Amino acid sequence: MMNKKISLLLLTVWAMGSAIQAQESLNPEDLENLKKAWRCKYCPEQEPGFSAEAYLGPLYISNDSFKYGEYTGLNREGFYIDGGMALKYQAENAPSWQLTGKNLGLSSRELQASLSQPARYHLEINYQQLPQASLDTARTPYTGNNTLILPTTWASGTTTADFNTLDTTLMRRSFETERKNVSLTGKYLINTHWQGQFSIGQESKQGLKPVGALLGNSFAIARVALLPEPVDYRSQHLQLSIDFRSPKIYSQASYHYAQFDNKNSSLTWQNAYTEPTGITQGQLALAPDNQLHRLSW
Repeated sequence: MMNKKISLLLLTVWAMGSAIQAQESLNPEDLENLKKAWRCKYCPEQEPGFSAEAYLGPLYISNDSFKYGEYTGLNREGFYIDGGMALKYQAENAPSWQLTGKNLGLSSRELQASLSQPARYHLEINYQQLPQASLDTARTPYTGNNTLILPTTWASGTTTADFNTLDTTLMRRSFETERKNVSLTGKYLINTHWQGQFSIGQESKQGLKPVGALLGNSFAIARVALLPEPVDYRSQHLQLSIDFRSPKIYSQASYHYAQFDNKNSSLTWQNAYTEPTGITQGQLALAPDNQLHRLSW
């Protein structure tokens, strides 16, 4: 499958290069009209040449706060070093490029690089991390990853009031996840009517989140547990499209591929109760692996 993905990406890049060469066949008037169509009406005029900006500095968080740093990574007390940059080369009749980054010292960092030429092509690669700190005050007697077990000193009971060793077996668990996303996108203009686009990327998500689980098939004997679920996801996507535009007609053909992989297919846990009678463990199915193929016109 990976070889097919690489071959398809190489074919896409080859097609883009062929399309860029085809631009030479445009006459000067058509090329100038295309440049005007692509130009941002509300953006300030950019002078040709190189420009650079950068920042670097310390940050201090006075107290632990998962809520304050829920999506920034600034959830623990202490010092942090943060930085960012914006490098840009602007040309009139040649390719321009840009490299930007922000929050580079944090777990919410972002990086972006692009190469483009107005009315011809645009290439962009992005990298992004996104943490989510949900809860750092959770306590559980369970240990393990996708197979959760209780300590040997555990005392079962009919209800939670009968858990005599609960206080001495609780351990701290932090519920937090982190996403990492990398993508490559591009578009190219074949002529005044035809335009092609592609996007390829991968995302991973790892960490721990809470999940509710149930044992028993009736209200009288049902027993519930709040468990730590391990998160270890991988997803990939590929999208190709070609557009036709004219004053009276617009048409698009596209192909979309997506794949999702979960490293943990199920979660098994030891029953902390004496009910339901005879059931010593439970099992919960997690998000399944899957694929998507879609053609549209």
